[in-house]
Amino acid sequence: MTSSYEQTVVLLRQLQLILADKSINKKIQNLIKNLTQTQQLFKKLLNVIEQLNQQQQQNIDKLESISKELIHLKQLLDENLNKITVNSKITSSFNECLLTIREQYRIIRNHVQTLEQINEKINRKILKNKHKNEIGQLIVRAIDEKISNPICLQNQQQEITKLDKQKQSKILNEFYDHFLNYIPLIRQSSTNIFEYDQEYIQQLHTLQNNLFNHKSVNIKGYFLKIKDKLIDHNVNYSMDILLEDFVRNPLVHINVSNSSQFYSIQLSQLFQQLTASSHLESLTVLIFHLDRNSFQNFILSIFQNPRTIDVIFKIIYNKGIQLYSNSTTNFKEKFFDLFQLILSNKIELLDRLRDSIIDQTNQQQTFHLLSDLYGQRIQCLHSMDLNHVKYLFNFLFFKSLTYKQIAVVSDLKVEFN
Repeated sequence: MTSSYEQTVVLLRQLQLILADKSINKKIQNLIKNLTQTQQLFKKLLNVIEQLNQQQQQNIDKLESISKELIHLKQLLDENLNKITVNSKITSSFNECLLTIREQYRIIRNHVQTLEQINEKINRKILKNKHKNEIGQLIVRAIDEKISNPICLQNQQQEITKLDKQKQSKILNEFYDHFLNYIPLIRQSSTNIFEYDQEYIQQLHTLQNNLFNHKSVNIKGYFLKIKDKLIDHNVNYSMDILLEDFVRNPLVHINVSNSSQFYSIQLSQLFQQLTASSHLESLTVLIFHLDRNSFQNFILSIFQNPRTIDVIFKIIYNKGIQLYSNSTTNFKEKFFDLFQLILSNKIELLDRLRDSIIDQTNQQQTFHLLSDLYGQRIQCLHSMDLNHVKYLFNFLFFKSLTYKQIAVVSDLKVEFN
């Protein structure tokens, strides 16, 4: 690649010298009508070619394509520079050649452009308050093409230092802000803003999923951005879609499980501040992906806050039952821990379960859950009637379920009077 790079740069600099030669300025202007713009184009072209070489990637074909056009332009200059008259056919040839060079430049620019440079471009558009629809296009391109490539310019042959990693983390965090703040602009750039809602939802799902599939992703940092927006009530329709998709993402579940202490603290803070928020149900999904120790600590933190428990406990139970019933993941141990914590720390919640939480929407799933947890002592009751399921949360009966020494009698039938 180095040879192709050097040949292209030499050729480009020769053309720059020719275009800047004041002694033939008038002749050149007869051939190239927008001379100043062409000089600026060549300056930018030289810059992106140098970036292409710096990234040390196999892009010889891109250099060869632009070299052919530059050679063609030089040939046109050599053939026509000293002609006394210039006809429209000649000027058209120059225009076509320069148009092709401009397109080649855009291809290389888009290829070498880093996430850092896209952030800078978005910032300029925000500052100027112009062409905001293009921000959505930049966000899409950043996710599809840039995050898996170099995040910032650096020599790829050098080992990445701690400072490099800190810089990359800062660039990623800035992009997360752009993504969460300006994602609605993707829809605004569409010709049918209010149509094809399912297509828009699918597009957001694909973008966020692709964002998480890159090794450089920082899911914890991304979650903190979501947390700030939820606390500030800075949430729009697009953000609602992203949040719902976030809590269902398997990569997020793995991250929550691996960093349970972090998420337990953050979720506890969120739940205490969002007692009236419609987003609590979505966030509850993450609670059931905490490891057992962090799950227990989270539940205890909820128990200690009377102001939040009235709203949150019912949400946690119903969402947990839903996850237990619909998922191949085994959430049984989380419910076992939940019931043990209730018996040892918050007995009155058994009454709340019986009187105001267990209803026709969850009675069947609750019976299956208890059967799964406590085996034949529940299964032998042979009844999923609502009143019978409620009875199971009678303190003395429920307490008896934890006594391991009670023998299980096969085919024992219990009659409810």
